[in-house]
Amino acid sequence: MKKSWLLRTASSLLCLLAITATMNACNTPGEGNDTATSDTTTTVPEVKTVQIAIDQYTLIRPDLCAQATVDAAVSLNQAVTEKTGTKFKGFTDDFVKNESEIDPNAYEILVGDTNRPESAEAIKDVSFGFVIKKIGNKIVINASVSSLVDDAVNYFIENYLTPTATDGAFTIPEELNFCQASEGSLIVLDNNKSKFKLIFAD
Repeated sequence: MKKSWLLRTASSLLCLLAITATMNACNTPGEGNDTATSDTTTTVPEVKTVQIAIDQYTLIRPDLCAQATVDAAVSLNQAVTEKTGTKFKGFTDDFVKNESEIDPNAYEILVGDTNRPESAEAIKDVSFGFVIKKIGNKIVINASVSSLVDDAVNYFIENYLTPTATDGAFTIPEELNFCQASEGSLIVLDNNKSKFKLIFAD
């Protein structure tokens, strides 16, 4: 009898301690208490943006390329006209008689593996995937294989090609550098520029 009374008393004391601890935890300053102040504040870094005036840019695709790249460039050209009501300054391929004709400061959107050095620079570290990157006055939309250029263009249209308050323009991050890389043991045969190559994705 004495033993069961001691057990009941001990059990009651433990329950009382648990309830007290819970009540104290609920009243901890900074956790659900409107009058409490917190010393730690979280700040989200501001993303600087730049406005792209469409009529200042020329859309460039490779002269020799897979049909998938041509189709992707055409899709981008059409999407710009439909979404903004404005056309690019020009839409052409990258053919030049001499590399000295390439203007490094020209405002261009490069789709696919063009002869502009920015196209190669943007994709150099990607084994299998695509990139969207702003380099100087160029906006590069490129992929490790031509079959992914369409994915890159679609991503650009869906995420960046939204008209701003000013007609004929859209806004992108000032430091635009998006990369979508794939993993896995995939082997791709790419007939880009009539040269076959094996691409191993890590």
